[in-house]
Amino acid sequence: TVLAADIAVRLIAPGRDLKLGVLTALVGAPFFLHLILKTRREGL
Repeated sequence: TVLAADIAVRLIAPGRDLKLGVLTALVGAPFFLHLILKTRREGL
């Protein structure tokens, strides 16, 4: 998945120095928050 994210970064902004970590954070942070909220709602 990291390879796919790296390719996506290079395709989205080929001339800009957009770091892979930025894209990973933008995708991963909302997913991580969703998991936390889901776990809290279930009471686990």
